[in-house]
Amino acid sequence: KPSKTRPLLTNSSYHADVLLIYVYANVHRHAYENLKYFIENAVREQDGVDYIFILQQTENKTIDESKMPPLPKTNAFYFQHENKCFDFGTMGWFFSKYTIGNPWQKQSSITNSNMNNNKTDRIFDIRRYKYFIFMNSSTRGPFFPPYFLQFLSDYENEFNAPYYWYYIFTKRINDKVKLAGPTVACTPVMHVQSYLITTDFTGLTVLLKKCN
Repeated sequence: KPSKTRPLLTNSSYHADVLLIYVYANVHRHAYENLKYFIENAVREQDGVDYIFILQQTENKTIDESKMPPLPKTNAFYFQHENKCFDFGTMGWFFSKYTIGNPWQKQSSITNSNMNNNKTDRIFDIRRYKYFIFMNSSTRGPFFPPYFLQFLSDYENEFNAPYYWYYIFTKRINDKVKLAGPTVACTPVMHVQSYLITTDFTGLTVLLKKCN
């Protein structure tokens, strides 16, 4: 359980509606460039997202974060984890160690006292977020086709607000749809492919529930 001395992640300048967890494992030659492309082209401060980049260690050796792509200071963080339980096991580790708000677990109340800048002392209250995005380093993006650029321009002119890349997925979530992603596979049963999936808090609670 999270320690009572750990501060909640808060930022007075904006509120993030999305928690994105990206699992990086340097297991193929494109993994690093995929991560680098995503950070350089998608990750921005005050874009409505808190970004968690989990670096999967090889043989439990610490990864030199100074050699990884630089992150915004306020809403993106590197965490390190031994690569031994694949993507969803790693995400489960993060939820169990660095979050509160899981409706299936009894947890003590946490205060914002003793706030500091050590990322490993922070916890994330998942009840603050509306959407959750899970990614891994086997995919590269986001990419937009040329015709989509006109839509972006029209949207921003009409609503006087940016259209962020992740809206393509979060806007598909509704009362009946609780899982969205770029592609589906049909075998062994139809499913959203796990390199990028999006859900909301209701969907997350289903994913977090332990089976008997």
